[in-house]
Amino acid sequence: MSNLFNTINEFSRMIKTEYNNKLSKYDITYSQYLLLENLYKKGDLSQKELLNIIGIKGSTLTGIIDILLMKGFVRRVVNTEDKRLRNIVITDKGLDNYKKTRKVVLIIEKRVLKKIKKDEEVHLLSVIRSMIKNI
Repeated sequence: MSNLFNTINEFSRMIKTEYNNKLSKYDITYSQYLLLENLYKKGDLSQKELLNIIGIKGSTLTGIIDILLMKGFVRRVVNTEDKRLRNIVITDKGLDNYKKTRKVVLIIEKRVLKKIKKDEEVHLLSVIRSMIKNI
């Protein structure tokens, strides 16, 4: 059984390295890309919402947001429902970067899945989701 988990861990490490290597050309890491992707898909979000979606430590998320703020990819705005809170919003510059890097991510994913049949992909996704539910 540990062979399964070792293989999952190895794949996770290798794919993150591949994403980071290819995305570095666009001055972004995969973790930063994931944050932009969530803002693109879901609109402005609070840091708490981002924590729940991305599943990383608060201090790590703060660091990612701070870097994206410095790059001009995101900005903080006052939450319309609770003036004490700030939401994170993707900027035009961040949106432009996301659109470029999304193409890179899709190319990587297509290459990784090129010899995998669609039914195998669906089955693997189902198995992984079941494993996640068991945690």
